Amino acid sequence: MKKILILLVLSSIQPMAKIVAGESDSYLYCTRPNKSHAVHFFWSISSANDIKKWVSGSQEATSNQLVMNNPKNIAWNQIGNPMSIYVLDKKTMRQSGTLLSKDSEILDRWVSECEFMEKNEFLDQQVDHSP
Repeated sequence: MKKILILLVLSSIQPMAKIVAGESDSYLYCTRPNKSHAVHFFWSISSANDIKKWVSGSQEATSNQLVMNNPKNIAWNQIGNPMSIYVLDKKTMRQSGTLLSKDSEILDRWVSECEFMEKNEFLDQQVDHSP
């Protein structure tokens, strides 16, 4: 009887774990000053560490490669020419960005202030900051 009870409990927990994991996307908003205006970055990070860039409320077709996701940092590359490298310090919520040419020359560097948001707020911010 104990074995059946344990199996029933475990079988009810597993589907719940899948639901929670599927809903654990993080929504990241970052902004940095750039001369006379601010530049805004929007990212979603799924529970499977899939990183998407968002523009005006829609996912942008970019190729992002996760480099690290641990309790201190999240780091990823946006593959392209030029290539962008992002590192977020989860404690300070500051993100460093570097833009590299195809010859690995540094074209630009910046620091952004970031915050995690709920999905609705994340989408609203994009509308507020769309071109």
